[in-house]
Amino acid sequence: MNWLAHVVLAPPGPHGWTGAVLGDFVKGAPDAHGWPAPVIDAIRQHRAIDTFTDAHPEVRAARARFGPGARRWSGVLLDLWFDHCLARDWARWQPAAVPLPQFTAQVNAALADTALPDLPERFVRMRPHLIRDDWMAAAATPDGLRVAVERMAGRLADPRGLRAAYAQAQTLAAVLDVHFAQFWPALSAQAPHLGRCGP
Repeated sequence: MNWLAHVVLAPPGPHGWTGAVLGDFVKGAPDAHGWPAPVIDAIRQHRAIDTFTDAHPEVRAARARFGPGARRWSGVLLDLWFDHCLARDWARWQPAAVPLPQFTAQVNAALADTALPDLPERFVRMRPHLIRDDWMAAAATPDGLRVAVERMAGRLADPRGLRAAYAQAQTLAAVLDVHFAQFWPALSAQAPHLGRCGP
């Protein structure tokens, strides 16, 4: 799952949302940085969600639908695709929540105000762009998904595999949406219990 899913599943509030995003940038023990416990818990939850996602039968079945040249990158592509599903059908998957633009505005404000010590440099460089262009809300549109894929591809030495996975996903769209619909409720039910102890 990508950042929108992680912040939705994190304990609500600035520390939970910040830790949910930091989970992609922090290596090693998160408690080595002197951050508040809720930030550390959210980083651990992020990692546990990634592990749960990679092992889930629906996700494995979705990855198996990709052909040669794309399957290696299908996990990365599905992270972006599933965030798109969540954002696009926000009212279905988050019926009790505020509208998506209002939610991401709250998250972005919390990220902007984060003044934790020892923040990873990659996070510091990325954060203004994530906030300014509202990447999480942008995931709701096909164009926003395409831009996210290209942003990820731009960080790769050889982006052809990810682009091939994206091209295949276009033809698999309906079935990938079904996999998400089966997977998201299972992840939502487990997320509060994931990553609460251990390094």
